[in-house]
Amino acid sequence: MTYTVIYAKAVNGFKAIVYTRGNCYPSCLPLRYSMDAPSTTNFSNRGHTTSDIELEQAIQNSIVDKNIEIDFPSDIEKRKYLRNQEKHAYRPTDIDPEQTSILLFPGQGSQFVGMGKKLLAYPGVENLYNKASEILGYDLLSVCIGGPSELLNKTIYCQPAVVVTSLAAVERLKEEYPKAMERCVAVAGFSVGELTALIASEMISFEDGIQMIKLRAKAMQYASETVSSGMLTVFCDHQTKLRSAMVAAREYCRARMDIEEPVCKVANYLCTDVKVVAGHEEALDFLQQYGKEWGICRTKRLPVSGAFHTNLMYGGRPFWKYWDAWDKVTLKEPKYRIHSNLDGKQYRYEEGQDSLKYILRKQMMRPVAWEQLMHILYTRKQGSNFPKTFEVGPGRQLGYLLQKTNSKAFENYKNIEC
Repeated sequence: MTYTVIYAKAVNGFKAIVYTRGNCYPSCLPLRYSMDAPSTTNFSNRGHTTSDIELEQAIQNSIVDKNIEIDFPSDIEKRKYLRNQEKHAYRPTDIDPEQTSILLFPGQGSQFVGMGKKLLAYPGVENLYNKASEILGYDLLSVCIGGPSELLNKTIYCQPAVVVTSLAAVERLKEEYPKAMERCVAVAGFSVGELTALIASEMISFEDGIQMIKLRAKAMQYASETVSSGMLTVFCDHQTKLRSAMVAAREYCRARMDIEEPVCKVANYLCTDVKVVAGHEEALDFLQQYGKEWGICRTKRLPVSGAFHTNLMYGGRPFWKYWDAWDKVTLKEPKYRIHSNLDGKQYRYEEGQDSLKYILRKQMMRPVAWEQLMHILYTRKQGSNFPKTFEVGPGRQLGYLLQKTNSKAFENYKNIEC
């Protein structure tokens, strides 16, 4: 039996992942374990092949030969600062946190037939739907209230519907909780919900925002129809080797499915034990069939036909039309602090239009770092109070993720029903 060893740089050395090249099916199926090896390991060449005895000797040598690094106190303090999530969020010191608010806007998947009906009684809501319908070229309110679900669930209809319904819910929030808008310390949106946050914060106009969402939805719909792909929710625990499983899935697609550049990667970091993996259908099928080999607890397919937030969204005429359209959009200094899906940190208006637009262009191809964003917004010292959190839009999915990430913060959560 021989093994192929690859390595990846880790914080304190190299992580060696062992793959079997024996007769088991499929041939790329990894062993059920991985090893942490220090930087002096003998696994120096990617793709190095070794026997069982040589492999064991290499491991022993790496343990004997490892170097111990000594941290100076200044290094430790610097590391603590870099790991501190609080510094990336605004924390006013002159007001009780419970008197402040955070607004969260949902993304695709939160939609349901009938949404928006409860909001029509509030001032300006019907006008929002009418203005959006003029830009989109169809009756958006009719799609939201009457469906059918097969139509509403399509990306080209779903994304504008979720955004406009969320903005309509903002009008309800203004009426019922006016202080929530006055004392808002942060806003964030999941995937297309980030564009809702931009509009609600007046960083882009309503008209520009709806036009960009229209183009974004068309680009993502086109990409979904071009490549057979999808998304898979993966439930893990502390023993799950998800990264190794995804590497094996990609290798399987190359070796068995003749896919030259297979995609299988985390698209949404939801919370500690839950991720959404996106990629080629064959890779997702592999994870569903063999996932338990790497400790994956269970999986669940999402009802979408594309690998959103991966490089499978890249390319095609609709994509470039969306990309170029950002050049015509003027970004203003936001009324509220907006946190990005890419890294959870605040948008920095002072960095300039080009830098911000580049981030917004890349958003549909990069993973949603929602778990990281939640830690940035809600990390507090023990005993501290938390701001009120409003999920503004259809569904309660973001509230569920907040509860999984920070149960104390969830105590001050409220959904604005649509």
